[in-house]
Amino acid sequence: MEEIFHGRMFKDSEYSKVYMYRKPVDIRELALQRDEVEAVMWMDLEECITSVKDKTLPNCFYIDELELVKNYLYEESGRNLR
Repeated sequence: MEEIFHGRMFKDSEYSKVYMYRKPVDIRELALQRDEVEAVMWMDLEECITSVKDKTLPNCFYIDELELVKNYLYEESGRNLR
């Protein structure tokens, strides 16, 4: 979202939530606050990490946050892919 705020351009590209689902999700069943959620994007975690690293996905994530998610998932499953 880009708007003029107090006479200056304000660009809000905040992504504040990352959700992980272990089972298939029917996205038609999700209830989103339309005034709070502009868009939802579903993608594989590895694809997300790659897109953030090579800057092809506009975001405000710190890559360390996504790496923590990845490490948690792999350690929990008994695999360590470091």
